[in-house]
Parts: sequence; C-alpha cells; structure tokens
Amino acid sequence: MRVVFVGGRQAQRLCAIYGRLSGAPETAAWIDVVAKLQPSQEQLAASADLLALQACGAPLPLDFDEIATKAERVWFPELALDFLWPFSGQPHLANTADALFPDGPYPVELGDAWLNRRLEGRQLAEAIEAEYLALDIAATLDLDAYKTMSFERQAAFDRQCGTDFASRLEAQFAARPLFVNPLTPGGDLLHDLASGLFARMGAPFSLSPDLRPDLSRVAELAIHPSVAAHFGLAWTQGRRYRAFAGDRVDFAEYVGRYLAYAEGPELEHGVRLVEEGQTDEGVQRLEIAAARPMGRRLLSTRRALERAFVTGLRTGDASAMLRIAEASERNGADLRTAATFYAQGRWDEAEAAAMVFLAASPSSLETWLFVAHVRDKRGDGEGRVAALRAALELRPDDPVLQSQLTTAGSALGDFATSIASARAEIALNPANPHTHALLAHLFEQVGDQERAAAELKRALEIVAVGEEYADLRNALNRRRIDPDREATPD
Repeated sequence: MRVVFVGGRQAQRLCAIYGRLSGAPETAAWIDVVAKLQPSQEQLAASADLLALQACGAPLPLDFDEIATKAERVWFPELALDFLWPFSGQPHLANTADALFPDGPYPVELGDAWLNRRLEGRQLAEAIEAEYLALDIAATLDLDAYKTMSFERQAAFDRQCGTDFASRLEAQFAARPLFVNPLTPGGDLLHDLASGLFARMGAPFSLSPDLRPDLSRVAELAIHPSVAAHFGLAWTQGRRYRAFAGDRVDFAEYVGRYLAYAEGPELEHGVRLVEEGQTDEGVQRLEIAAARPMGRRLLSTRRALERAFVTGLRTGDASAMLRIAEASERNGADLRTAATFYAQGRWDEAEAAAMVFLAASPSSLETWLFVAHVRDKRGDGEGRVAALRAALELRPDDPVLQSQLTTAGSALGDFATSIASARAEIALNPANPHTHALLAHLFEQVGDQERAAAELKRALEIVAVGEEYADLRNALNRRRIDPDREATPD
C-alpha cells in the first residue's frame, strides 16, 4: 500500500515513523505543503492508496478533488504551542545549509525574528544581547491574546480531524515541557499523534509505548525568561536546553550563540566537529570563534574546547593535546606544563602540575579530566574515579562524563558506581543502544538477570533498523541472558 503524507515538518516526522515501523519504508512518502510541488510528487499523490493530510492552515499543494485518485483520505492536525516562542518563525539571517547542517544550524524552527531585526542594524552584539535579556515581552506583545488565538486555531484543526489536542495543550503547557521547539512536539505528544493517526489509517502494526519517537538529537529552542515568568512556567527555572551535538544551554547562551553565528559559522561548526570526533578541524574552527567578540565570551566555546581536550587525551595524540591546551589558555586555562610532561610520559609530574593548577582553579573541568586520564595511565583506578566524580560535580548533565565514569567503575570492579552512572547517562541520552547494552552486562555481573534482559531488549529495539547499527545488532542478537547465572563475587 502506498501512503503519501502531505503537510509540514510534523507530517515529515510521521512519514518517517510510519516507514520505519511498518518495515516497508518504500511505501511511505512525504509532500511538503510549503515547498513548490514537483511533477513527480503530483504523480505520486495520484498513485497513492491512502493520503494522510495535515490540517495546518496552509493551502494544500494539490486539489485532490481534481486529480485522478481513488485514495482514501485521513486528516490529522498540526500541533502548535507557538505563543511560548512569540518571535519564532524566521530562520537566522545568515542561516546557511551545508554538509554539517543540511537545514543550516538555525532554520525556521530555531530562529528569532527579534534578534534578526536587531542584527540588520549597526548595534554591537553585546548590546543586542543585553537588551534582549532585559526585555519584558509581555509589555510589548499581548501574550494572553496570542495564547487564546493559538488554542482557538488548534481547536479548529481538531474539529476538522476529529481529535482534541487543544484541551490537552491548554491543561498541561504550564506544568511541563510539551514541545522541543515550535515545530516539534515532544515524544509523548508525537507518539500519541502518530498512534491515533495510524489507527485511523488501519495501519498493519501497533505503535508500542516503548517505541516512542526519538527526539534526542533534535535541538530545543530556549524560552525567553519573561515569557516563562508571564505564564508561570516553573519547569523552565534553571533549565538547560539541548542544543546541537548534545551541548546544553540556557536562554542567555542560546542568544549568545545566535549572535556569534552572525559573526561567522565557526562556533557551531567547531562544536559539531568536536562532538563527531574530528578534533583537529574542530579546534581550528573554535580558535577562530574564540578570536571573535561573542565567541570568546561564550561558555559553549570553552566547553567544546574541553571536549576536544578529552578527545586528544583519549587518542593519545600528544601534539594535538598540546595544541588544545594552548587553545584552552585563551579561554582561561593554561595546561601547557602538564601537557608537556604528559607528552614525555612523565605521569607523576604531569599530575603534580595539574594539581597545582587545580589548587588555583578548582572548577577547571578540563583539568580534572586530565588528572583522571593521567591516573589511569598510572594504574590508579580509584583516583581516576575520584577525579571523574569531581568533574561530574561541575557538569552533572554531561553524558560523555557519565560514560567515562561507567567505564572507570567497571574497570575497578565497582559495579554500583558503573550502574549508577550508566543509568544517569541513559537519562540524558535514552536512545544510545551502546549504553543499554553495557548496562545489561553490568546487571549480569551483579546477578540481576531480569534487569539485564530488559536492558538488552531495549538495546535491540533501538538498533532494530539502520545500517549504522548493523554490527551492534548482530552482536546483541547473539547475546543470551542466563537466568541462573549468579552475581560475580566481590
């Protein structure tokens, strides 16, 4: 059966979910309601067995009453909570698509019209940032009227489709985050939208609760503090939003990075490259960003350099590590002495030099990571765990650090530490099959076969499709959990 989804970004996500879960992706296709219609897409729509049409306020690209098709039609609503982001709906003025960012780093769902207007003028970026952070949006816009209009629009879409998401959104938006960004509902909402639609389509599969759409790599859009205060969004207090490549930022950091992108793309590219393991090229980009006014003062620049530093240590590339240490110096951390001792294999002196630096700068994350690595070289497993714990106190929401602590605890035979850190990593990145597989192994080590089997099952569900998971999928399919296996003795 050929199914064609017609609508915006949410329709595209539903199409991807349908194709993946049905096991026959070639039967599902998407036509963008806002893009110029291609002749091949018109032919595709005409040959469809079922049309899933999105009620979104935009005119459909085809008059389906005039084309020769006998396809059944099922309507579903676009979901929106855009009054929480009153200046959304425009991409960054400089947004540019490339190999790293197919839609650009700041497409329409991550853009800000207020910042775009200021960037068109001659105001310094630092002044724009200060003005925006101090802005009381409710004094310039009628946010309550915007909210009422949004819910009325949602109710109209619901009536057209026989659904009722408007009541749910109105009842829950102040209590918890429902959307990732203005165009992307969170996992629960998207799951329920998909489940209801697929049921009405008579789809030959069920969307089980443990296969909720994975949004772990989708960037979140931060909410302006004055909007949060106006609507009483307590869940935004102290919240760090998931940006690109796993980094987490608050609203001020989002604004800073948005303005830094106007200076040049190097910061966003450097963050992404370092995360993807292209350390040398990433550091080169970050060095350029760090030389610019906004890039130099942003926490994201420092964090990306710290990640690059860790990557250099992991690969054992002494020259890269020295270069990264020098780059870190420009952001307030000079580790060249310790790095030089490390390059010479003088582990004790490298650790001593790092500890001297820590005495003056105890909140230097990259130095604690350096100490953990050097202690591992010296065979000091307990010291390595202690250093990683100190690093995690500085950044508890970093899945990379949690993963390192999991590995360090396991090597030491400290399974309680490893299990706790693996669980913390899964809470931050629930769609990583490797962590679930490792946690299954750790539960086996302590004799908890039931939980081991559950984690192995979850890992297999995540890797059920996708060429990138072929090797892991084969390895996991060969694993068996022995229910009679006893725990490893302490």
